[in-house]
Amino acid sequence: MTQLRSEDIYKQGKVYFARLTPKAGTIKGGQARTVPLHKHLVELGFIAFIRERAPGPMFYKPSTSKKAVDPLNPKRGPAVKTRERLGEWVRSLGVTDRELSPSHAWRHTFLSKARQAGIEPALRFGITGHATRIEGEAYGKPEPEELAEALKKFPRYDFETGPLRKAR
Repeated sequence: MTQLRSEDIYKQGKVYFARLTPKAGTIKGGQARTVPLHKHLVELGFIAFIRERAPGPMFYKPSTSKKAVDPLNPKRGPAVKTRERLGEWVRSLGVTDRELSPSHAWRHTFLSKARQAGIEPALRFGITGHATRIEGEAYGKPEPEELAEALKKFPRYDFETGPLRKAR
């Protein structure tokens, strides 16, 4: 998500979506996908945040360097560096288990909470970009509107107590 660009966010009907694309950087499975934004994220001001941004990456300033890349010492891109800084911040909050990558753990937490909320596997995997468990679930890729409807079941985050609670 650290590579997300302002132009990747759009509204269709009453729902906001993020278009995740390899053009913006690496992506799970290498395939572009469209995912709905949770209503709670919108209510918290994410759309206003996006509108304040110029086209391009929202969470870092793009490099203007024209230096050639050394193939024996590849440079970590700005989205990767931003993700690493975010991980350091999460660690500073007390997530100290070194077996757990903060950014990757969010994907697993999402899948766990989505399962608990009753979101069927093909839909939760459609959001995260994971392969389905069985071949039959892979037929008929979920439509963005279908994902948006499923995401309504996903719980909101309670900032006062921390745990996730049932969606409203």
